[in-house]
Amino acid sequence: MTRSFKIFKNIFGVLIILLCVYFIINLYSPTDRRDYEKSNSELFTLTNYLINDLVYNMGTGKKRTYLKLVLNGYPGITFENENEYLQATSWQEVLKDIKYNDTISIKVLKNKFKNFIWKKVRYQHLRQ
Repeated sequence: MTRSFKIFKNIFGVLIILLCVYFIINLYSPTDRRDYEKSNSELFTLTNYLINDLVYNMGTGKKRTYLKLVLNGYPGITFENENEYLQATSWQEVLKDIKYNDTISIKVLKNKFKNFIWKKVRYQHLRQ
């Protein structure tokens, strides 16, 4: 082996080790909870009764897993709890305790409510 190849091999080895250390540190470092925590000022509470039974869809492969519900005051709008928010919900208890026609309160993100749900509700009322 030539001398330049040995130097290249040593530098490449050090870079691989540093890259592995970086990934191990990121893997075991705690997640910043602020990315997932929402304050009450960011949430809007909706209270109404269910017009359908709750649906829990367990996705397989690339399909998503979510808990779906439809409220009386918002016909045609499906509320879905998914991803990290579904993981933070004890959905087994929810499915066991909440049934059709039960009055429930849910919290939704204000910006999502304003940008999507409220526009859809207003549009439906205008069409009627």
